[in-house]
Amino acid sequence: MKNRILGIILLAVISMQTFAQLPYLIIDGGDTTIDEVKYNSYINNHPYRTREPLSNEEFKKIDKQDRPDLAYEHDWLMTHDPKDGKTHWERLVPVLKQMNSGSKGVQTVAPGGSAANKWTERGPNDVGGRVRAMMFDPTDNTNKKVFAGGVGGGLWYNTDITSGSSSWVAVNDFWANLAVSCIAYDPSSTSTFYIGTGEGFGNSDAIRGAGIWKSTNKGSTWTQLAASNTNNFVRIMDLAVTSTGRIIVAASGGLYTSDNGGTSFTRRQSSSYFADVEIAANGDLYAGTRYSGRLYKSTNNGTTWTLITNLGGSPDRIEIACAPSDSNTLYVVSSGGSGSVDVEWFKKSTNGGSSWTTLTIPKYTSNTALHFTRGQAWYDLILWVHPTNKNLVIAGGVDLHRTTNGGTSWSGVSYWNSASSLPYVHADQHAIVSRPGNNNEVIFGNDGGVFYSANVGNSSTT
Repeated sequence: MKNRILGIILLAVISMQTFAQLPYLIIDGGDTTIDEVKYNSYINNHPYRTREPLSNEEFKKIDKQDRPDLAYEHDWLMTHDPKDGKTHWERLVPVLKQMNSGSKGVQTVAPGGSAANKWTERGPNDVGGRVRAMMFDPTDNTNKKVFAGGVGGGLWYNTDITSGSSSWVAVNDFWANLAVSCIAYDPSSTSTFYIGTGEGFGNSDAIRGAGIWKSTNKGSTWTQLAASNTNNFVRIMDLAVTSTGRIIVAASGGLYTSDNGGTSFTRRQSSSYFADVEIAANGDLYAGTRYSGRLYKSTNNGTTWTLITNLGGSPDRIEIACAPSDSNTLYVVSSGGSGSVDVEWFKKSTNGGSSWTTLTIPKYTSNTALHFTRGQAWYDLILWVHPTNKNLVIAGGVDLHRTTNGGTSWSGVSYWNSASSLPYVHADQHAIVSRPGNNNEVIFGNDGGVFYSANVGNSSTT
């Protein structure tokens, strides 16, 4: 079923964007006009409108997963340019900039309000949304300031993540795109930050992005990178910056690098939808794909990549974590399988990917017949390795699970409701980051915002 859905998506993209001539166009010399009758017929007879719906029995056979193929078809129908059949997302940015500039004729207050009678926010202020991007501010000597991005709410910061009473501050509510999906800083120039936009994991409520934003003043102001304002960068799943300042981007259009701060990008791998990119302690790079179950490695700062072919099985999405204390140790997990037993495998390498050991797959806390992702490994899947203990690993799916023996056994460390004796952490885990210099303190990004633990990294803490 997953292969069929992917095939539909690819077929739809090809058919939508490579028409020699759309049937309703009238081309006369250099002029192109639209026959409205033929265009209406074309839309009304599109497969999205005419496809026979699935029966209840057929629908029940589909894995517990959204239908990105239908979502993308519907999105295209609403947003394509009739003259070429393409969706030109880059046209949104100048329009949004004009709206936010307060130009004449552009409404600048919410409906019902005025300059003299503005709306006042009344909350709620204690509920977070989905967070996939988190980063401790590398210029903060206290290591307490955290930046976090909402997949539909922009970038925020908190000056003391260790305090339960500290508040979050919005960096800017008026960017051309607020779908923050990942964040990283340049280790060769720690005042330079980058964020990627556009969620690309197949959930029906995912918001399309508009490339990469850059700050050169510790996150105070940001600028969209013009070279990333293309269809290849509308969904950026991950980005990293190497010790040389090279940007590595895992995007819907492939795997890219930039050596000039994002002025231009070079595509290094054309396999679409890269989902993860990680940097080992020795500078080796690993990248995993979103759909095709491929794991790549680079030993030359991302210039060339080698496909690792000894993993086996039928993997789908690949998630990676490198041990900061041992450049040869890494963990990888893949979605696959079916239903609520949807992890294809969980593996570990102690020699940089030359060989692998199959690990025990964590089980769902309240039903050990299910995997820890409970049918959602395509959506919520994340790994973290302790900075100084390569055998202490946290795996996030619906909840959080921890091993202290390198993956031989696992125990749950959180649960998404009060029915368990475990600490409450909102469901669906997407990001895990440890506090620099305080290795047992960890923050978690999930569908409920950002959560903090002061001791989850302590192996003696249960």
